[in-house]
Amino acid sequence: MPITETSEYTNRFNCVLLPEERGKLQALADDAGLKESELVRNLIDQAYTARFGKRKPPEVRPKYNSAEAREAKTKRAKK
Repeated sequence: MPITETSEYTNRFNCVLLPEERGKLQALADDAGLKESELVRNLIDQAYTARFGKRKPPEVRPKYNSAEAREAKTKRAKK
């Protein structure tokens, strides 16, 4: 599903993989009949539930180099 204005997927995460890791990801996704991104979301959900149960996830922290993160850092420094 592509990200559109009405998509519930609004956060992006970039990950650099070795060719072997990408091949493994593609094989797992193909075997499950999912897109790679769907597989990663499923694995995150499974791992989170296994570790934390039904606990609500924390608020998303701004990406370390985003304008939002820099603004938050500036605000903390002024206190």
